[in-house]
Amino acid sequence: MKNKFMNKFLLTLIIVIAGGLFSSLYAQSLTVTGKIVDMNDEVMPGVNIVETGTTNGAISDINGNFKITVSSSKSVLVFSFIGYEDQEIAVGKQRNLNVKMLESGVDLEEVVVVGYGSQKKASVVGAISTADAKELQNTGTTNLTQAIGGRIAGVISRSPGGRPGDDDASIYIRGIASYNSGTSSPLVLVDGIERDYSQIDPEDIETFSVLKDASATAVFGVRGANGVILITTKRGETSKPVVDLRASFTMNTPMNLPDKLGSYDFARLKNEALMNVGEVPEYNSYDLDMYRTGASPYTHPDNDYIGDLLKNVSTKQQYNLTVRGGTPFVRYYVSANYVDEKGIYKTFDNDDYNSNVYFKRYGMRTNLDFNVTKTTVFGVDLSGRLEERHDNDAEKGLYESMVRLPPNYLNYVNPNGTYGGKLNVVNPYAALSRYGYNHSKRNVFEAVIKLNQKLDFITKGLSARAMFGFVSNMASRRDITERPELWEYTKDGQYVIVSEETPVRIDTSAGPHRRNITTEFAVNYERKFGAHAVTGLLAFNQLSQYNNEALPIGYINYVGRITYGYKNKYLAEFNAGYNGSVQFAEGKRYGFFPAFSLGWVVSEENFWNKDSKIFDYMKIRGAYGEVGNDKIGSDKYYYLQTYPMLTSNRPSFGIDNNPENRIYEGKEGNLDVTWERARKLNVGIDMRFFNSKLALTVDAFTEKRVNILDYDRSISTIYGMLGATDGNKGFPPQNLGEVRNSGFEIDASFNDRIGKVSYYVKGNMSFARNKVLKKGEEPQTYSWTSAIGRKVGQRFGMITDGFYNTQEEIAALPSRFSSNLKLGDLKYRDINDDGVIDSYDVAPIGKTRLPEIMYGFTFGGSWKGVDWQIFFQGAAITDLYVNGYGYWEFTNTGSVMKHHLGRWTPDNKENATYPSLSPTTSKQNHRLSTFWLKNGNYLRLKNMQIGYTLPTSWTKKARIASARIYVSGTNLLTFAGFKEYDPESNDGGNTSYPQMRNYSVGLNLKF
Repeated sequence: MKNKFMNKFLLTLIIVIAGGLFSSLYAQSLTVTGKIVDMNDEVMPGVNIVETGTTNGAISDINGNFKITVSSSKSVLVFSFIGYEDQEIAVGKQRNLNVKMLESGVDLEEVVVVGYGSQKKASVVGAISTADAKELQNTGTTNLTQAIGGRIAGVISRSPGGRPGDDDASIYIRGIASYNSGTSSPLVLVDGIERDYSQIDPEDIETFSVLKDASATAVFGVRGANGVILITTKRGETSKPVVDLRASFTMNTPMNLPDKLGSYDFARLKNEALMNVGEVPEYNSYDLDMYRTGASPYTHPDNDYIGDLLKNVSTKQQYNLTVRGGTPFVRYYVSANYVDEKGIYKTFDNDDYNSNVYFKRYGMRTNLDFNVTKTTVFGVDLSGRLEERHDNDAEKGLYESMVRLPPNYLNYVNPNGTYGGKLNVVNPYAALSRYGYNHSKRNVFEAVIKLNQKLDFITKGLSARAMFGFVSNMASRRDITERPELWEYTKDGQYVIVSEETPVRIDTSAGPHRRNITTEFAVNYERKFGAHAVTGLLAFNQLSQYNNEALPIGYINYVGRITYGYKNKYLAEFNAGYNGSVQFAEGKRYGFFPAFSLGWVVSEENFWNKDSKIFDYMKIRGAYGEVGNDKIGSDKYYYLQTYPMLTSNRPSFGIDNNPENRIYEGKEGNLDVTWERARKLNVGIDMRFFNSKLALTVDAFTEKRVNILDYDRSISTIYGMLGATDGNKGFPPQNLGEVRNSGFEIDASFNDRIGKVSYYVKGNMSFARNKVLKKGEEPQTYSWTSAIGRKVGQRFGMITDGFYNTQEEIAALPSRFSSNLKLGDLKYRDINDDGVIDSYDVAPIGKTRLPEIMYGFTFGGSWKGVDWQIFFQGAAITDLYVNGYGYWEFTNTGSVMKHHLGRWTPDNKENATYPSLSPTTSKQNHRLSTFWLKNGNYLRLKNMQIGYTLPTSWTKKARIASARIYVSGTNLLTFAGFKEYDPESNDGGNTSYPQMRNYSVGLNLKF
């Protein structure tokens, strides 16, 4: 009986305990449902919901509803959506939640990507600016470099052309601090790997950061002097799959086309130019009458090359598909994109191939993150891109010939059907008919493998990571070349052969093939001890760059960083890079680049009025450090003696007495050559006002760049060497140049709401001015001809003092540039007062081509599903040097433009806007002078977009989470002091493929 009682008791006890356990487990696991809306009470699909401390998550459906099972009533849910503030809600006794998302203002908890890691914005003491990825995507551009200028404080850009696939903008961070050409571009890392970034699909971008001062860039050591751009691509999230489809169609129209004169004006102005120099007119009255009436178009053609051979509109199509989501084990982001952009050339008489310009891009990206364990994350990033560039076989000479050729120079097609032509020029009509094409392909494959391991079992806050990156870039070409038979049809109706037909030839080639291999290991530490916050980083990075069969270039980088914060009030940071580069001799290959920075969050002090409704936040920061630049010239291995190949004046040997190639002793090596070193100082202040609705950041900086590679031109050639700048002979270059670069930046934003209308205003302005302190120039006769004390890229030319209006003026101030000065020629200032104009009167003139000021401002907002964004971009303190075919008259068989109608004549001397005409290049007039420098300042309506998101009540029936349609435009308006050229174009004759104005319509669907 006793045993039976005990058995019943134990069985009952087990049942009670098990019941209590299951009851407890059931009570811990509970389901929470709810609905999510925005400030306008519109439902929000696609909001991420995550239970903190776990990988458990969900996503709101098409109606804004969600359902998630959490571990207990103590759970906290985080609701997040791009462009909105994160909402944290403790579950407690709630089982149904109504969540209202607030549009994000300025979030000091926002994470900013920095070198080899990330930091919260509130703790950053370096000069770092970020771009809104959504704004970059809204530009509609296929080239990322086109979307940057004016959007980020400290970035100065210039976009000189719009050729499809060949429209990269020049990007500089805080201007230029070295006078070595090609050495001022920033270092660009995408997901921690150096690679080309211009053709990355903007839709794939998650963050875009620009590192500007030594505190931010010292960890990149020998490669960080010109600033660093860090781009991260999107990654997966723990949620249901979100499918995003974007499609757009764009119409492009060319801008700032040359305004050429017709044949009648050309002929009469050519006669005038000939008579100006005492020569016989070329065209008689009959010719002029034929040109004026167009009665004989074959003997007296009047070609409008621009109007006849260019389309008014070309097209571009863009498609992008992404899938983003994940499970507690794997998170994924997958994208595919396609771009097809056509050129503006018309094509004729050829069904065999396309002789127009076009660009196509096919791209794919897969970013995967695997939670191998609770403390281990393994990542695999794969991306591939195929770029196709197609061009006419006349290449850039095609558009140049349209600008250059006189309208009466040749027939497109002669009366007998043959192509017209003359020697040494391109008939653009024939080129667009039967000149063949150049077709290149570029295959880009990129792979990154990452491993992140938490090491809290050693000490809390410790972690380690490893990364391996591989980038392959392979190019190939297939060109078809042919030339039709060309005939000149003379004024008297005769045919003269110009060139014979060239049969079709197919050429193929492969290369270049470039590969980058990156290996990186890092240990991170992040921990708080009461009021003290400490982080640390130790990293090793190695990069090997291979280019075909050339010797590889290698870098080794040891990185260290320590940050300290006390009560989020006092901040300190030390960064350092110890770098090695194979560019230099042994013993000179490694350098140490440290940087120190301090920050003071004044608003955390007790004396700060925490209840103020105006001032919310203030941080003062400063940094000083040194960074390097090993891109010091066009050559490599300056420490080596060179032995070039002798290809001319070769000696002959042997019975046949044939000349033989030989090597000879070339330029000496310089064992002391080393990298440029930039000593940078930055002081900044960050402020927030009106409950963080208004944000203001101001930075002032100065940099001294030393060890700039240059030739010592002060050494006389009597020494026995050839000129210092001879590429293969003479003295080796030395690290002797110095430049100072200083400036400031302002970045401001304001966002608010009026009723149901939310809006924001953003603006930034950057100013950078440099001065050459030391340079290896030859001794100067006059101080004003020295480049020392001037800006990098300072122009030197003649100062114009009007025109020669009388023979007495010519006699009083003759010119050694021309022995036959004529009335109406440009009159130059006699700088050295010797009574004659010559090269000793050359002086520093005008401004540089790169603007010293870059600015931009954006106004955007939304109301009941309607959203808009208007972006203006501008530049100031810059000049444009106009010359050549697009501006000078009759240059090298050139044409004339509308502005030549304002030339100097005896009857128009008081109102003349151009010198008296010359029939060929004028040695007096056609040289660099203040007359040819035009105001390059501009303000441009760079981008405007208006969109409408359809109500979910309309789209949910089709199981579409959201649908947005939009229209946008790029380069819509330009306000410039000089209107004949695009204000961003290169110096010269306006012969580059023109900049484009774009009109787009697009659709964005989410499922």
